[in-house]
Amino acid sequence: MTTANNDRRSSAFEQPPCPSITGPSNRQSSPRNTERDAMRDARRRLDRDPNPHRAVDWWETGGVIRWPKALPVGWEQYRALRAVAREKRTPQTIAEPGATWHVHGRGAGSGRDSHCELRLETGPGGDSIVLHLDPRPSTDRTLYNFRRRITGDACVVYGLRSALSVQNHVIEKLGGEVVDEWVKRVDLCGDFYCRDMHRDVLVPYDAGRFVSSAKKHVRFTEGNAPTGLKVGSGKRLLLTIYDKLRELSSKSYGYRQCMLRDRWHEHELTDLEDLGPAVRVEYRLMGAWLADHGYRTALDVLDNLPNIARKISGGDDGRTFFMLTDGVPDKANGHQSRAAPSDFWRLVQDTFGGWDERTAFASVKPVDRSLIRPEKAAQTMMSYAAGIAVDCGAPVGTVPELLAFISANAAKLGQKDAGVRKLMEKHRRKRGLPAA
Repeated sequence: MTTANNDRRSSAFEQPPCPSITGPSNRQSSPRNTERDAMRDARRRLDRDPNPHRAVDWWETGGVIRWPKALPVGWEQYRALRAVAREKRTPQTIAEPGATWHVHGRGAGSGRDSHCELRLETGPGGDSIVLHLDPRPSTDRTLYNFRRRITGDACVVYGLRSALSVQNHVIEKLGGEVVDEWVKRVDLCGDFYCRDMHRDVLVPYDAGRFVSSAKKHVRFTEGNAPTGLKVGSGKRLLLTIYDKLRELSSKSYGYRQCMLRDRWHEHELTDLEDLGPAVRVEYRLMGAWLADHGYRTALDVLDNLPNIARKISGGDDGRTFFMLTDGVPDKANGHQSRAAPSDFWRLVQDTFGGWDERTAFASVKPVDRSLIRPEKAAQTMMSYAAGIAVDCGAPVGTVPELLAFISANAAKLGQKDAGVRKLMEKHRRKRGLPAA
């Protein structure tokens, strides 16, 4: 993804700053307690929730860079710093536009990740912007030669647009041109200030007021306090909902300032005890999920952020990944699709669904069915049929017995060949395929 393309797409990541709900500050001329009282009064005057903030909270990609045959002198500079860092066993720094990079003495990459000679980070902490580069020629994704990562803290502290820009500057300085880039992980988050984790999330969840296609749901705690909920697995799609105010106490001072100013629109020096509650709703999408849905390049993801955000939060494909509801859904009779979202989850859907007004109502990109492996589909069907056989108490122990069980039950339902052909035609129409 080149710098030009990055500038063109970056508006999809960042929202324009909102005016402060507390009004202009007079930090230099007013006592601290007077400011605090003014901010508290301003919050009392609010007749609605502050505008929720949506953003990309993690961006991690792999890619292929085309390098010139004769590498620029910049490579000698970085290699010299790498040698010093290895000898002294401590990273060496180099200032570039927008950031100071730490050059590590050892490269990066092991296991499934390709090894890269240069390992660059903007800092030792969790707020780092990370760039891994290798000068070897590469023409495909099997042995790629660069990775970039912008962590959640870096997205808040630096801003995604700035982080991408400083990374692209180094690539261009070293003579590189990105010819292919794909997303390995992207996190999309919504911050809901003045919303309460216990009231708006945990109480309805504990009461069974939710629907979900995910098999795994885990509540987690910090100390003795329940603070969050995880839905799904980290291998493909993971939803985490948690108490953001509680987490903020463990973050750096700079991170807190940026969260208060840019996300919650509070004065950046407000003490934590003077803030209202806050809920973070965060989706982690891994490369496998993105590839299965046809998003094979970084630009595919950028172009379809509104569609992706709406799909995961609202179940546009007919399968709701997770949704809090206004009542207990009728799961026993298979009517859970009729459940309406709770007031809080309607706000979540509106926030993610309105990611970009220009494309918010574009059709959702369907699953790329060319990527569905027949053996995986067959395994899923066999597992489903085996579960039904167990429920029915059928004496099934071999593949022929399982197939015979399926066939016998299809006959009991009066299913004829014409009915099978009708089902096949229905699914062909759903997929936009011509009649057989």
